[in-house]
Amino acid sequence: MQQKKLHIFFVIKIIRFIFVPNLKLYIMKFELKNIKFYESMSEETNCFQADLFINGKKIARVKNDGRGGCTDYHVIDFKLQNVLRVAELYCLSLPKEKIEGMMSDFEFQPTLESRIDDLFEQWLKAKGNKKFVKDMEKGLMYGNKYSYTIITWNLPFKTMLSMQQGREIIRKKILQLRVEKETILNTNIPAELFN
Repeated sequence: MQQKKLHIFFVIKIIRFIFVPNLKLYIMKFELKNIKFYESMSEETNCFQADLFINGKKIARVKNDGRGGCTDYHVIDFKLQNVLRVAELYCLSLPKEKIEGMMSDFEFQPTLESRIDDLFEQWLKAKGNKKFVKDMEKGLMYGNKYSYTIITWNLPFKTMLSMQQGREIIRKKILQLRVEKETILNTNIPAELFN
């Protein structure tokens, strides 16, 4: 019995000191798909669930309850447990990441959980950017990227921009907002309307 425990310890040591460093040569691609975000249930962290794909294959389900806890992940099929373990070891083999803070810098070792959280944050940012661009097509936007106001007219914004009278109305509104020290966020407005 003692011999079997020693063998397991030896195998773990081989994986840790030989297998992990070699994983740096192998690139693993992580993706989240079928993401469902529950903003109203997000308290201290983002509440979401998704499918984790590793190198193009669905491996696990991930979720965060949004109450400040960890992001959980579980394989969809027990046969894929080894793929998940290799992914965990791969993440541990990556170089430490540095986060610059207000008081001092913080360094941490990436994990599979932190990679999943990073992927979700990237998805959330991309979703926000899409909404921002779509809102820009609705009317004249001012404020900042996180809090802005949209001024709309009875006609679609694109139509207003195509008509001389509409362009003049937009130009006057831009001048008024600039006098009020507001920042115009639209990138879809011709430069001559800013003069």
